[in-house]
Amino acid sequence: VPYQLRDGNTLNIFPVYVRDFAVFYHSVGILKIDKNALNKVEYIQMKYLQFLFEVMFPQDKFYIQQFINIINLCLDLKKAMINADEHNKIYIYDEEKQVKIDTKDFDEISRIIMYQNFYRYDDSYVNPDVQRAMREVDELKGKAYEEISLERKEAIITAHTGISKKDLEEMTYRSFSMLFDEVCGEVEFTTTREIALFAGKGDEIEHWIYKKKKNKMDGYFVATEQYAKSMGQKPTDIVQ
Repeated sequence: VPYQLRDGNTLNIFPVYVRDFAVFYHSVGILKIDKNALNKVEYIQMKYLQFLFEVMFPQDKFYIQQFINIINLCLDLKKAMINADEHNKIYIYDEEKQVKIDTKDFDEISRIIMYQNFYRYDDSYVNPDVQRAMREVDELKGKAYEEISLERKEAIITAHTGISKKDLEEMTYRSFSMLFDEVCGEVEFTTTREIALFAGKGDEIEHWIYKKKKNKMDGYFVATEQYAKSMGQKPTDIVQ
């Protein structure tokens, strides 16, 4: 993705490949810290790059290494330094490419990096209390399942499609993720569809290809009417 910087130069933002995903996975958290959730006015007022430089980096060198990894992988900046101008405004400058990334540039670039590599990424606003409730639901759902490693995902795709691990390593992680989800969706659909049709419930199984439109709240909250129906009650009973 070519990005026009405010200094007039163009910076290319590169997708992460499967071969580099381990480094990216353990580093991308540096772009996802919710500084506003820390409930400090000074943090809320800071631009994100300034927050990293003044608050996070002094805490642990690990955060600095995460930042360096992202800058190297996604922006191909090998000699980037963070500086402050005479007004104490933070910016990134790369001596080799002679590009300057200010705080506004960094906010937009970070957003592009997330959308470029996670095809289901959605940064639309969600109330902080709702966010906490959604995280709790995710944690509860995840307790019953082992996390699927990248290596196992590669093995599953290879077993289903015949694509070699070597070729998978050369895919962008975004394309790889989409392929994995399609493989899982096809397997689930073809194994459950026939049973559902036999039981007369074929219309209850969502089609593998033609899916209903969803938003980021789906699966977390249920309308009162739906909840009441699932419990064999009337909506008025739930309200009471």
